[in-house]
Amino acid sequence: MKFETKDYNSYTINLCNIKKFKTIELYLDIKTPIKKEEITQRLILFSVLFHSSNSYDNPKDLCIKLEDLYSAIINQNTFRTGKHIITEFTLSCLEDKYTEEDNFNKSLSLLNDIIFNPKINNNSFDDKIVDLYKERLRISIENIKENPRNYASTRGIEEHDPTSITSYRLQGYVEDLDKIDGKSLYSYYKKMIKTNLFDFYVVGNITMNKISSLIKKNFDKINIISKKNTNILVNDKIIKKVKTTKEELDYEQSILKIYYKFDNISTKERFFAAKIASLILGNTPSLLFTKVREKHSLCYAIGCSYSYYDNILCISTFISKENYDKVKKLIKETIKDIQKQNFTDQILEDKKNQVINYYENIDMSSNTLKNYMTQTYTLGLMDKEEIINNVINTNKNDISKVMKKIKLESIYFLEGVKNEEDRIK
Repeated sequence: MKFETKDYNSYTINLCNIKKFKTIELYLDIKTPIKKEEITQRLILFSVLFHSSNSYDNPKDLCIKLEDLYSAIINQNTFRTGKHIITEFTLSCLEDKYTEEDNFNKSLSLLNDIIFNPKINNNSFDDKIVDLYKERLRISIENIKENPRNYASTRGIEEHDPTSITSYRLQGYVEDLDKIDGKSLYSYYKKMIKTNLFDFYVVGNITMNKISSLIKKNFDKINIISKKNTNILVNDKIIKKVKTTKEELDYEQSILKIYYKFDNISTKERFFAAKIASLILGNTPSLLFTKVREKHSLCYAIGCSYSYYDNILCISTFISKENYDKVKKLIKETIKDIQKQNFTDQILEDKKNQVINYYENIDMSSNTLKNYMTQTYTLGLMDKEEIINNVINTNKNDISKVMKKIKLESIYFLEGVKNEEDRIK
């Protein structure tokens, strides 16, 4: 297994040369600093690009072409990482030695057609196709309450800091849909092609010279632009006044989400001590699960997540509404326990080993290898041996020190109500 990176100014190629898999997995990340007003356009655009190009007329024809390429798979997904919005295309196809020669090259050509060869008439996408995906997205946005867990996550982070990019809805906004038509979408497409950065991540049995040659051949329309050295990490200021938001939903359980941020935290603390502390706090088995669930039986489930890109730690729990105050109190006590080093050496070692095992087994899938390459490229992290050594050397004092920097910023409570008598008083 060998990692290489080459920067061609207009795009970068990050390669993991590995003979373990029969497939070659290519991930193309198209990224740009996120803007709220462009999210809905972006979601519609990449759906429309998949629908038709000058190389095929509809999704059925695309499926036939993929079948002809020995069942190659192409997918796309849009998400936010730190300050960037990223649309990721994934191409998975068998290595040429298991198919016919040039199969991978043909697969790359098809991916290029999807992105760079759209069907355009009079400087416009087909309005019927655009309207189709606008309606699909509208239904998806309007049905967000059907999944209380996702709704609470969306509303919780939205209320946490409405001024931050972390609050932006990646599902899109209904109010922006009516502004989109074939012509405006094509204008956005041209802007995207001209200004977005392109990062290729490749996992498989292929050399850098070979993949570089194929990408140069198939993606010759990528603009040569001057890259901005933008720090991807979000560094929002600490919110001094704690904000509490309560909302009702016709749902049997209630969902409590509590948001924290680390004040004056270093990049190293962000990636190691804070991450391990979050696992001790809320990754089952965890201190929160032991205290709130097992000892006091006050929740159905509890855990926490930490984004080192955003420097936000979120504790989530499913509870009965009458246990709201008791659960908040126990969460506060648990954080104080970690600050005072009132946790066992064993749980620290278990969580460190969990992180170490992840990096020791990153070659178990192409996706974990891609995530590793993304971290090292975007964050400038050291190689996995140095990462593992840093994890091994993280001690109780490091965990306590970083948890003393934690600041409560907001509380979101989605209160489950069954009837009018249960409404928030």
